[in-house]
Order: sequence, then structure tokens, then C-alpha cells
Amino acid sequence: MINLMITLHCHIPYVRKRGIWPYGEEWIYESMLESYIPLIMMLRDLSISGQKNILSVSISPILIEQLNDNYIEEGFNEYLQKRIELTDRDISDFTKKSWNNLKVIAEYQKEYLNGIKNTWEMLQGNLLETLSNLEKSGLIEIGASSATHAILPLLSKKSIDRQIDVGMKSLKQRMNITPKFFWLPECAYKLGLEESLESAGISFVFMGSSVSENENSYHPYRLGNTKVVAVSRQWELSKKIWSTESGFPGDPRYREFQKRYRRSGNRYWHITGARVSLAKKGILDIEKSRIATNEHVHEFMETLNNLASDGENKTVLLSFDAEVFGQTWFEGVEWLKKVILSIKDSEVITLTTPGNILAEIDPSSLESLRPDTCCWGRDGSLESWSRPSVSWMWEELGTMASKFFDLEKDKNINRSHLAQLERELLLSQASDWPFLITSKNARVYGEKRFRMHAKAFWNIVDMIETDFKDFNFELIVKKDNPFPFLG
Repeated sequence: MINLMITLHCHIPYVRKRGIWPYGEEWIYESMLESYIPLIMMLRDLSISGQKNILSVSISPILIEQLNDNYIEEGFNEYLQKRIELTDRDISDFTKKSWNNLKVIAEYQKEYLNGIKNTWEMLQGNLLETLSNLEKSGLIEIGASSATHAILPLLSKKSIDRQIDVGMKSLKQRMNITPKFFWLPECAYKLGLEESLESAGISFVFMGSSVSENENSYHPYRLGNTKVVAVSRQWELSKKIWSTESGFPGDPRYREFQKRYRRSGNRYWHITGARVSLAKKGILDIEKSRIATNEHVHEFMETLNNLASDGENKTVLLSFDAEVFGQTWFEGVEWLKKVILSIKDSEVITLTTPGNILAEIDPSSLESLRPDTCCWGRDGSLESWSRPSVSWMWEELGTMASKFFDLEKDKNINRSHLAQLERELLLSQASDWPFLITSKNARVYGEKRFRMHAKAFWNIVDMIETDFKDFNFELIVKKDNPFPFLG
């Protein structure tokens, strides 16, 4: 029997009022358009199937704060309307030029956008309430994460505890959920982290692939001397679903992610081939992409059935960034929906969630493991966030944290000033800034964002310590306003 746990993690860094395009608010708008709303549409469709506990979903608290923000809601309204108008323009343009194949795909895009708009309006823009209701119905489980998606093993004990605490409070206040599990950003772990998790009331976490490969384990285990239960990601099976090089998303029939039509930004082409240049990509054929989706559902189910053939009871964790489905792999949402429906009729595969596992086991009876420092990358290395090129950042973060926790002891400090200082520290600790620098995807933006929050932090320190203010404190508060419960 295969107990399949599918986990989706939603995260976009804090981009509110911090740029639009190519780096900034459009990150969150495009993820809403192509991943979050389509996944909610999928879940609403599946809610009538009678299935329960089909997915576990974690939403980074900093994304929760943004999805709850009227400014982001209004920005998405404008973004969606603009995309519809640009698509109408494409249809008119292709009609005039008799580019009939492109016109067909543009009309399909218009239908897709109208479906998103109808759902968005029906939900009155409240994605968090919708997800919370789906959790209450028993369809999914929603878990917590660190406040700003910080890589916890790289922080001090005090910063780890604060990131966990603020993340848990955000989920409780915004969605009224007491989580059964906690998503470690990038599944990053170091020995001793489980003690902070247990102290915060956390019972279940997901680990990277390296642990399961070393231990050859398809079973839950507990971390160290605690009762925190962990399950490790199955690398090869997960890779089949997220990899554009060797997995399903790389099929030539699927939509090409990199190529956009210059006027609208819409993607009208298919992958065609891994080595085919963008200029030579073929126009997307919707029917062929649907055939590919069905083939890959069948192939995946065959793989699971083969895994179950030895009769052993196995827990199989497949964990992904939610943005893989719909955004990176456009057809991925439909693939996921069909897999979940296929599993409903299976006699050897069942869907499970952390809550289900915790209800069926006694954590103290599980094998205790003490994994090395690791994350969910294949080699389990934290190098993408800790290379020498960002060592200056970690030194700065250490100094900032020490200063904050010292100032926090002073009961005479203005609470609103201290609260904003804490926000800037938390925002500085986000995993996104060092990753953008080391991956060179947006090095300038990553460095700019870190320095921006660090500068705001030290300006507030000067204001607290010297009562001298040569900056606009009120403007900082307006721009960086997550976690209002801080004060």
C-alpha cells in the first residue's frame, strides 16, 4: 500500500510597493493568475468528488500577509484586466494578419483569463478565506512556515524561534488555522532545530531527499529526542514532476515558459525541443498538450502501482513549489487533478496528510534519526544561500539580530518603533535575497532589497538610541507593513 502525501508550498517574497516588473509585484500577480487561482479552481472541483485529505498546502506567512492586503488585491484587479485587454489586442492583430494558428491560441488564452476573472470575482478576491474553508471541509490541510521564508539553519537560536513564532501567529490571525505541520523553507534543517519546533507546538515537518536516500526510508521517523515527526521527500519521483529537463514538464508538446509574445506577454508556443531556439518554437497545439497530460497521468500511476507491488506499506512524500503547477508547467494543474481522481479508484494507493499520519501513530514508537544539515536539493547543500559571495550579508544579519534582541529588553522604547525594527529584521532575513544573488537570476535586485531593509533597520536604531530622525519613518511603515500584530 502506498500512502501518497502530495505537498504544495506557496511562496513569493515581500514585493508590495517594491517594484513592478521585471522584479516586483508582477511576481505575485502572475503566480495568482497562473497557479494560485487555478489550483483553487481545481480544489473546488475536487471538493464534489467526496475525497478528503487530498493535499497538504503551506503558504509562507509573508505571502499570506500580501494576499490579505487590499493594495495587492487592487493591483491584481488592474493586472488581470490589462492582461485581458492585451489578449483582445492580440486576437485583433492575429486576425488582421491572418495568423490563424496564433489566433486560436490567443482565443484559448482569452477563455482562460475569463475563467480566472469569473472565479476571482465569485470569491470576491478572498483567496485566503477560500483556502481556509477548504481546510475546514477536510479536503486539504494547511500548514505554517517561518515568517519571511528564512533559511532557519543559518540563523541564531533567537532568530529561529522568532521566525517560527511570527509565522505561526500570522497563520492563526489571518486564516484562523492551528497548523498540524510546519514547512521548513527549502526543507532546510540542522541538528537541534527540532527542539525549537517542538517548543512551538509543531508536530510534523517535511525533509529533503538526502535523508531518505541515506536511510532508504519510506516511513515516518522522529527527529532526535523530540516527538517531531518527519517524512523525507522521494527525489526521483518528485523530479519526474518538476524537472523541465528530465521530467514531465519538459515534454515538447507542453507550453513553452520562456517565450512570450512581445506585445502582451502571453505564451503561445510549445517547447518543441530542449535544444530548439526560442525563435524556432512551434505554436502550441492544445489538443496535443492534453494528450501529453493524459499520457503522463497514466505513466505516473503505473510508477506508483509498481512501487506498491511488493506489498510493503510505504509513505511517499512528493513536495513541490506550488508555482510549478500552472506557472512553470502550465498543464500541471490539470495533470494533478487527474492524478488525484485516478487515485480515488485505486486499491493500492491512498492520499494522506500530516494530520492523518499523526492520528495513526505514536511518535515515541518511531525510529529516531539525527540527520546532518540538509535541504531539499539533491546534494542537500545550503550553498545556494551561503556562498562566499553573500558572507557579508550573514555577518550583517548577525549584527542586526543581536542589536534587536538587546533593544527588545528595554521596556521604555516606543512599541511601534520596536515593532517596525522587528519587521525590517524579519524582512532582511528572507531566503530570497541571498538566493537571487548567488543564482545570478536577479543579483542587483536581491542585493538592493537586502540593503534597503538593512538601511531601514539601522535608521530606526539611530532614531531609538539618539532620538534623531533624518528619514521618513512613516513612509517605511506604509511600505513595510506585514504582521500588524507586532505592534
